[in-house]
Amino acid sequence: MKRTLIIIFAISLFIRVFYLGAFKTYQPHYGMSVHYAELAYMLASGQGYRSIPQRDFFDETLRRKSIELAEVGKKLDSSVMLPFNTNITIAEYWRPPGYPVFLLILYKIFGEPLFLYACLAQALIGSFLPIVVYLLALRLFNRETALLSSFLSALYPPLVFIQLQPLPDGFLILFIILALYCFVLALDRQRDLPIFVLIGIIAGFGFMFRPEIIILLPIFSLTLFVVYKFRFKVLKDILAMGLSVAILLVPWVYRNYKETGFCYLTTGAGGVAWLGIAERENKWGAVLQDEHAHQLARDHGFDSAHAPDADKWLRQKVKEAFKENPMFFVKNSIYRIPEVIATPFHWGYINPARTKGFRSHFRLKENLDFFQTIFRNKLYILRAFWERLITAFISLIATLSMIFMAIIYRHDPKKVILFLSITVSFMLLRVGIRSLPRYLTMLIPFQLMALSFMFFEVKAYFSRKRSL
Repeated sequence: MKRTLIIIFAISLFIRVFYLGAFKTYQPHYGMSVHYAELAYMLASGQGYRSIPQRDFFDETLRRKSIELAEVGKKLDSSVMLPFNTNITIAEYWRPPGYPVFLLILYKIFGEPLFLYACLAQALIGSFLPIVVYLLALRLFNRETALLSSFLSALYPPLVFIQLQPLPDGFLILFIILALYCFVLALDRQRDLPIFVLIGIIAGFGFMFRPEIIILLPIFSLTLFVVYKFRFKVLKDILAMGLSVAILLVPWVYRNYKETGFCYLTTGAGGVAWLGIAERENKWGAVLQDEHAHQLARDHGFDSAHAPDADKWLRQKVKEAFKENPMFFVKNSIYRIPEVIATPFHWGYINPARTKGFRSHFRLKENLDFFQTIFRNKLYILRAFWERLITAFISLIATLSMIFMAIIYRHDPKKVILFLSITVSFMLLRVGIRSLPRYLTMLIPFQLMALSFMFFEVKAYFSRKRSL
């Protein structure tokens, strides 16, 4: 096995380094990358975990200043005068500090270009994911399925692409698979308490990168109750996981309490839900642009849409809209179902047909998303998004494979509950709030394991048929 794992790691690392050079993922594809870097620069300059509410994602004032300093062999620190008034900064609540601290460490060690060093580090860290996928699939299925799953995880372009983006998404995927492997290991060892503590630690660290990982705790708790037939002796295992997570999150929550007087884990749900309304024409004036939500919040006296008081206000607006027209939200969710079942993942290729000229020919606005475009012009989707259609088709086959696997293993709760619960939970999260393919990338390893399982089942079926 050791030799197999080394080969998997080497292939994975080679593909990621090649992908980094071929697709230049260190040039941010998402505006959020710039915001994460700005938070790291603020930490480096001694301003604390703060941001500037008047600037959108794509303002690179601090990054430009850092590059200027790098040219003379210096870095941002507390002695450098910043190119803006630091009195206007506000505490950052929306994004937990895991990824900005990761960027800060790289900046302190290597300096600029920060995004390049971040992507190289993520290529190295991300190369361990296929190994964890192999170990997990080996416990859930068999060696053949484990090998194919791991090689697909090493090679599959959408997974490689998101792992090499200057974003915390790749870390979230790794933390989820690692936590799931530890949970399956704990079940196989008849509830090994230290492993449940380790699961809580992994979930706690994962939360500091992306909060969605917290969904795993109720899923793991439900699985424990089902596997052990609702015996209350599993409560100590659940308590071990919960306490481990809580201890890791206490400093972050306490910091937010000192800043606001309230115990916040994260904010931004109101802004995301508001943008979810904007995915279809609506009478509440919601527009599918992050900056519009921020401007709306500022017009009503808040610092930004992600400030705790603004988040609360936006959530209240969404609740009022729901009470006024609940069918609008139902229809919105229905429109998102195709994207969740057959997710059109991006993998770095920029289609030449997807240009401003081609868009203007069909009178398409820049802020239309993938499925809004489908509903307006089928020719456009075939020419400008064929690469996403390929990944959507693969995603659809993977979804069907999961259903097939659930039918075969219907008497094995360890496989069915874990796979389906995690998959359905993340899907429902996106169906109910907002459709963004990037937010479903954490399901890709599950899809690849399901595809591998399906491949060998189909192969075995035809082998049996030939032998008759």
